[in-house]
Amino acid sequence: MGRPGGACPYRLLSIHNTQEWPDYYDEQHQDELRHFFDHFLKDHDNGWEQMPPVRYSLLDVEGGDRIDISTEQFPPTESVPRNFYLDGRSHALTTTAPGAELPVAYTVAANPDAASFLTRFADETVLVGYPKAHLFVEARDWDDMDILVLVQKLDAYGTQLEAFTVPNQSAIALDLTDRGATILKYKGSDGRLRVDARSARTHLRPGREARTRRDRRNRNRLVAGRAGVPPGRATALRSQLPQRARHDDARYPRVNDQRPEDE
Repeated sequence: MGRPGGACPYRLLSIHNTQEWPDYYDEQHQDELRHFFDHFLKDHDNGWEQMPPVRYSLLDVEGGDRIDISTEQFPPTESVPRNFYLDGRSHALTTTAPGAELPVAYTVAANPDAASFLTRFADETVLVGYPKAHLFVEARDWDDMDILVLVQKLDAYGTQLEAFTVPNQSAIALDLTDRGATILKYKGSDGRLRVDARSARTHLRPGREARTRRDRRNRNRLVAGRAGVPPGRATALRSQLPQRARHDDARYPRVNDQRPEDE
């Protein structure tokens, strides 16, 4: 996975369906890397400029991934921005804003220690682009919190789907990745943000990444200094998740939302 940006006119973005090392050492990608060095270091006219600026993978999480999909930009021009709203009453992701606000709360270190919201796609759907979560959060009896957001794909029976990102899929690898987060297995698009580092921007154009801020003078602050979450008041923030492209066919994507970790 790369990031578009920088001063170079030849900016490339590659979003793969594996961990970076298997993708990097793939024979085709190694050959492309040699073409890159030959072109820029040896001035070989090998057609490198004709490389598509974006190649991404469409994750199926059930063995049907499509890889190296070429496009001129990311998200692709045919993609349509779409908002989903968190319904506190039904714990559903809805395409229209709920008529009334209803807070969702939980206790850290209790069960449950997260809040989930579900939606079902009636038709074949592709999610592609920069997912963002716009939340209003409050930490009672504390002045800061970590927000962890996980967008998962469920099958028609509500089972969470996941897939290895490395060739090693042995029993030992299964034991290592069965619980919790791991870079060896894709379990969904995830993001983490300390509320105190949230961006000051309240509006963001579709397809653009959300940026964070960090006061360097208080980089290692835990409690002292500015309050990340003012007591008794909900704080707005945007949490950025990694670039993603995923195929959904009448399944249940699930959002685990607003899970703080006290540090």
